[in-house]
Amino acid sequence: MTAVAAPVTHAAGTSLPMVAQTATVDLYSLVQQDPLHIDLSLHPTALFDHDNLQCLTTHLLQFGAVESLDLSNATAETELLEQLIRTAEAGGVERVAHLSLRGAQLHPLQLDHLLKVLKTRAPQLTSLDVSDNSLGDAAVEALVKWVPASLQSLRVSSNSFSAAAVTQLLQALTAARLPCLTTLELSGNKFDAKTCRALSVLLTATEARTSLKTLCLAHCGLEAANASCVAEALHTSALELLDVSDNDCLLCFVFPAEPSRPVGFPASLRVLSVADNACKRTAVAGVAQALRGCRERLEGLFLSHTLMGDAAFAAFASGVGSLPALRVMDLSHCGLTYRSGKVLAQQLPMSTQLEELRLADNMLEVEGVMDFASGLERMCRLTHLDLGSCYLGNCGAVAVVTSMLRSCAPLECLDLSDNGINDAGFRDVCNLLSRLTCPKLRRFVVSKNACTTCTQRSLVEMMHGRQSTCHVVADETPLEEVASSSSCCGSNPSSTLASMTNSILE
Repeated sequence: MTAVAAPVTHAAGTSLPMVAQTATVDLYSLVQQDPLHIDLSLHPTALFDHDNLQCLTTHLLQFGAVESLDLSNATAETELLEQLIRTAEAGGVERVAHLSLRGAQLHPLQLDHLLKVLKTRAPQLTSLDVSDNSLGDAAVEALVKWVPASLQSLRVSSNSFSAAAVTQLLQALTAARLPCLTTLELSGNKFDAKTCRALSVLLTATEARTSLKTLCLAHCGLEAANASCVAEALHTSALELLDVSDNDCLLCFVFPAEPSRPVGFPASLRVLSVADNACKRTAVAGVAQALRGCRERLEGLFLSHTLMGDAAFAAFASGVGSLPALRVMDLSHCGLTYRSGKVLAQQLPMSTQLEELRLADNMLEVEGVMDFASGLERMCRLTHLDLGSCYLGNCGAVAVVTSMLRSCAPLECLDLSDNGINDAGFRDVCNLLSRLTCPKLRRFVVSKNACTTCTQRSLVEMMHGRQSTCHVVADETPLEEVASSSSCCGSNPSSTLASMTNSILE
């Protein structure tokens, strides 16, 4: 893994004077920066301009060697799709290996027409992303007919597919006997018992048993009763990233359907999200045990809304032991109180590679964060810390920042939103976060705090003289008026889990 992106814990919101916003996109200059890899995902309206669309078409046809084309979030209007199809028919995507139309508002008929052309005109296409299009079952037939033998990555999340449609797609992937399938994202589509069995067959009877590295099944209606066969198949897989968040299937990784069929998370696992899976206190020790096989490799662990309460967290921490490779830990919304402060201080520093820690929406209060502060002093690699809505107050906020500075951690993102911090507290915090003591800080979230416009001066002084931009998010504070009068804003950070997915494939 090579990179972990900034966390997404709140909306980007308003900001104090930061980075100038570009009004228009010069597509020609953008294309020249990397002619082989065209990424317009951050410029979703760029192709509304006819000249930009012509520029892209001309580049695809004349350059003829584009390897990846990312048109995520670009509304798939008739002109755009027609141009893309005509360009493909003329040989403009002959060497394209990756195509993304995520969130492009595709219509099933548009997808059908496009895939028919790509099947013959894009022989090197091995990665397709059409997630977040709400295509419905009508699109599955087109996908099934398109699947090439060289397919490596298929992302079709959030397309309102029924369980029957997902089953049909999984059966087609199994029948294709794909030798190099590494990524399969099906999140946000329906699963039932038959779908789970179809996925189990794909994972055990094809090369996917060893080739598949990323599997996303979030919000699929998975239940422990019907997903046990999936857990059994995954136990012996070579999977490195697994996302089963927002389901009710955690217990199937803990308790086998039959004693002769072992379950547990695969030993190869590097990133795991089981967020929003109900975990009874009696099963916490079993979850910890299920992770022990992969704990030496685990780099990302997302447990939000899973371990509920101090006793559950203490039992989990004791059962799982140290996680030496851990880089991202999400314990937000876990019902922790001040009683967990000492456990956090003892457990987390053992993960010596930890870079990102999320503890938002836990009632740690001043007492808990004071106990936790001694552990923060030993986290010398931490770059992202989210303590939003933790009831810190002035004293808790100052204790956190003081401990971070003592650790000499290269802190980049700090979230202290909704903690009852007033002007006096921010004055102390900003004095600590100077350009000298915290030079790498680039995102500071202070939303929903009890500050007034007096805090503006402290923030401006804190940012004064910085060589790099520091984006201050101040939603639902009087600072919003100051920020809204500025023509400047910061950029939205990308999803951590998605970034870790991409890193695994590099």
